[in-house]
Amino acid sequence: MNIGRFLYRLNGLRLLPLVMISLLFCGLSQASPSSQLCQSQIDKTKHDPILKSRIFGDLVQSNLAVIYKDNASYQADFKSPGELLSDGKVGRITDKWLGYFCDEFNQASKESSNSDFVANMLSSLVTVAQLTDNYPLWRQALASDEFQLWLSQQIKLKLISEPTCSGLPACYGTPIQLHSIFDKYYLQEQEQVVADPSYYTPPVKIEDNYYLLDSNDIETLTSWSEQGGLLQAATTKTFKTDSDIGAVLTPILTSLIGDLGSDTMESELALLVTVTPAQYKVTKTKDSATDTKSTDTKSVENQVETKAADKSSAESSVQPASVTTKQLVKPASYAVNSEAITQLYQRYSIVSLSSDQLKLLTPLADQSFANLYLFQVALKDLLLANSASTQLKSQGLSDLYQVAKKQGKVPTEVNNPLQWNATPGCGCADNIALEGLNTRFYYGFYQYWQENELTIDYSKLTRLAYFSASIQGNKVTTPPNWQADKPNSQFIVNAHNHRVKVDLVFSNGQLQSSGEEVSILFNDDLIDQIVTTVKTPLRGYAINKFKPIMSLGTSPKRTMADGVTLNLDLRSLKTVADFEMFIRFIKKLKQQLYLSEKTDMAGIEDPYYLNILVPAYDLIDNSSSFYTIDNLNRIEPYINLFIMNFDSLAISEQQSINEQAIDNKGVSELVAESGSVNSNEQVSSSTTYKVSLLKELRTQLGDKQYSDIAGKIFNKTIPLINVDDKFQELEQVLNYSKWSYLGAAFWSYPLSSEVSELINSTYFVSEEVEFSALVPAVTLATKVCNTLCPLRWQLRVVIYCLIGLVLIYAVASIWAFRLRQLFSRWYFLLFMLASAMFIMLVFSCDPYWKEQQQLFIFIFVLIVFAANVIRQREKNNRSNLP
Repeated sequence: MNIGRFLYRLNGLRLLPLVMISLLFCGLSQASPSSQLCQSQIDKTKHDPILKSRIFGDLVQSNLAVIYKDNASYQADFKSPGELLSDGKVGRITDKWLGYFCDEFNQASKESSNSDFVANMLSSLVTVAQLTDNYPLWRQALASDEFQLWLSQQIKLKLISEPTCSGLPACYGTPIQLHSIFDKYYLQEQEQVVADPSYYTPPVKIEDNYYLLDSNDIETLTSWSEQGGLLQAATTKTFKTDSDIGAVLTPILTSLIGDLGSDTMESELALLVTVTPAQYKVTKTKDSATDTKSTDTKSVENQVETKAADKSSAESSVQPASVTTKQLVKPASYAVNSEAITQLYQRYSIVSLSSDQLKLLTPLADQSFANLYLFQVALKDLLLANSASTQLKSQGLSDLYQVAKKQGKVPTEVNNPLQWNATPGCGCADNIALEGLNTRFYYGFYQYWQENELTIDYSKLTRLAYFSASIQGNKVTTPPNWQADKPNSQFIVNAHNHRVKVDLVFSNGQLQSSGEEVSILFNDDLIDQIVTTVKTPLRGYAINKFKPIMSLGTSPKRTMADGVTLNLDLRSLKTVADFEMFIRFIKKLKQQLYLSEKTDMAGIEDPYYLNILVPAYDLIDNSSSFYTIDNLNRIEPYINLFIMNFDSLAISEQQSINEQAIDNKGVSELVAESGSVNSNEQVSSSTTYKVSLLKELRTQLGDKQYSDIAGKIFNKTIPLINVDDKFQELEQVLNYSKWSYLGAAFWSYPLSSEVSELINSTYFVSEEVEFSALVPAVTLATKVCNTLCPLRWQLRVVIYCLIGLVLIYAVASIWAFRLRQLFSRWYFLLFMLASAMFIMLVFSCDPYWKEQQQLFIFIFVLIVFAANVIRQREKNNRSNLP
């Protein structure tokens, strides 16, 4: 009560309720067992020389001032007379707040000795003061719903230990652990605040459209091509009268632009036609009567004038007393202007294709594309880029896009299911996850719009990518023929039968037809859609249901895909916060694909791969904001493969300019510009431009500044090789890649026979058999295994049925004596021999069982040993019988 009166005199009535509440709280605190233990340990240390030190007192009081700067009771004591909380002495008031801190952060039971208690208390004071200084509102955040929701998610992911209680700082562990928790919490909060809002709200409305060349479009393009050919043919002819040229051009224009009326048609004809006026020879003579000096008639110089000559000029040429005669030298002519044709196409958005270009477009008929980017990839893949980019220019391409653009949602009807058939005699691919020795990856890409029956040599592949699903905003659109039902998914089953994994490529729209960027929403909804699309189980396959049972849980049901390959244009990521957002997206996507509680790191045996297509040309030129070696190093732990692309997959105007620059500049100059390369890495003096890019990437990864991180990235890097390149250039690229990279990716399947032979001779050199006499036997064994390996799951069913049948018959014969008679028949022995040979053959050709040979040998020896023991016991028992 005396303290209350004293404070009342000094500070007025305002502080009295505050002080009473503080005293009441302190009284309650002291009443608790934890508070009593704290006070007891503080009392024991009062005579410690360290506590009497003014340096220690200043340190304690300065940290308490930071920790409890928002505590009203502390502020009341701090402002009280005597400055007892800032005098550098650990007195009565300082002891009280030390006890309060000890109780709040559970420091009493940490250490037993006095010196350890003081050291731990001082360390905790400094840690909590730093926490308060860094995050002044951490106490308010501790009680907020947002923090509790975030904490529950972290506990669910086992990133943070579950607290022992709630609402109190001591519930979350030591002050260091508490500081670490709030570091994580405020870091993600800061990233969300700093992040560009455009990634959570699309900057432009996503157009609900797609691209498709239907039969009407093909018919229109065909008509334009035919009429355009007639119009171009007219440029090589000349016409005598305007009626003649009008008779030829009028039906052509009517087919191209329609019947727009006589006035419009006449104006268009006038723009197309170039008139060459008639030419005349004009002769002028003088009259003899006017010449007094000569009786001879003198001819003046002949002059050729045109029909369009100025009248005044003609009159001035007529001299008095002279005669003028005109003779037609060349009649007027009419012709079609080529530049005017180009302007006509631009005015009416007419796409002028040659007959060869039109044939290239035929495979795209009735194929739907979810965005413009995929349509551009299809155009380039059909080799339309080389011709259309020079003849159509950018305007012609834009007109073609408008023809194909359709409003509404992408059609889901499947025209014809894809067919990926194996080449004759094709066996199984080497499964890296099982063998573990072959670290080379051979990766293929296949575009969904190629519906023709395809034959693939699966034995020369590791993974095959299905190109491509579309990402717009946070919406995933799959191709029409990406369906889990049979027979639409049979192409996936065929690849799985040959032990080739199938990845689904996800490409963003990149640019809308209006030219505006479409941002991807890297959120949980997008991750869920990607994971669901990939992990959808195949339907309609009986063996798929029994796979987990037959493999005793080691082989799950087959799903639509075995991995994700991201083909993303990340030019819209510009800030550090954007980069952090995308890296978190990659990490979380890998976690959802792997679903492992132990680790989310990428490994060679991952059931689902996460790959990314990297534009190497941006990486080399440092022209991309995100695609840098440092950023690749940050996502490397979660990525299985970096597929380096050295050329744009889509047709574009910029690409045409670059190709023209390459042709004009020459390969040798571009190689020189790529930088100095180690002479040991040079393949030839006639190195192609793409080989120089491959070498430049290796040089960049070998830079000293990346010596600590480049190795991890390089081990996961494979170059993307375009198999449509010129044969000599492709040969050089393959030879260099073989010795400089750990694998290769091929764009795109199907491969021609020449390219397939070139790849086989480069990467897959057959091993020679030491003994020539064994060659026929080895060849026969290889053919048999190549036939049986794709049927391994069906053969496993047969083996299980045989084993089950024999076991059931053997058990039944124990009670049914007549059944034992079969054991002595010759055909039973023949059946057992055939079954044994069949099982041995399957075990030899089945890659999984082949890897378990040592286990089977051990089991076989164990069975033989057990059989001998049982037989010996029976023999001994029989010897004792009378």
